[in-house]
Amino acid sequence: MPPRGSKRRCNGRIRRRNIRVLLRKFAYFSLGLVQIPSSLARLLNKGAAVIAEDQYERECAKFPESRVGAISVRGPAPFVTDVTEALAQLEHGYPYGYSLVQRYVRGIIATDIRRRNGEPIRVVFVGSTPEGRLPVPPNRFAANLVRYAVVWRKQFGFGLFRSRKSQIQSISRELHAMRLLECDQRYFHRPTNLVLNLEG
Repeated sequence: MPPRGSKRRCNGRIRRRNIRVLLRKFAYFSLGLVQIPSSLARLLNKGAAVIAEDQYERECAKFPESRVGAISVRGPAPFVTDVTEALAQLEHGYPYGYSLVQRYVRGIIATDIRRRNGEPIRVVFVGSTPEGRLPVPPNRFAANLVRYAVVWRKQFGFGLFRSRKSQIQSISRELHAMRLLECDQRYFHRPTNLVLNLEG
């Protein structure tokens, strides 16, 4: 009979493997890489949300909470300052995008956990620099938040999971926000190519 501790370690490895498989499947259908029935998509989303919520709670314990409107922001002080500035620029430069972000983005947190893990619970997981700041300028981050809000509006507001058409719409909205917020031209290359690839 194997030692009790060995059994617990085995169960822990199985649980972690199952978590990875579930999150990977969620990412695949979320990115439109696989097509599955909407009923299964909703079930998969619920399972991924339970796991993501647990991760989020652990990360939240590391930082005090700040709020910008309805959005919870957690991270080092410089990170919180950058996020606050990003949202202020969005509110001034693109009020409609700001209203979408306020409605559909639940939280933003500095963490090393992969960004896609926060998607089932509408939380943006984002890495910070060694100095504790956003890795991109505030206006670029603000535009990226608009993309998240558009995607989550479809998923959680209307129960529509990502398709090629909806991906094009969300990236196009991000590009629109980037133009309004006067983002540096070097940031336009990647999202523009994504749209071209999806349309091709």
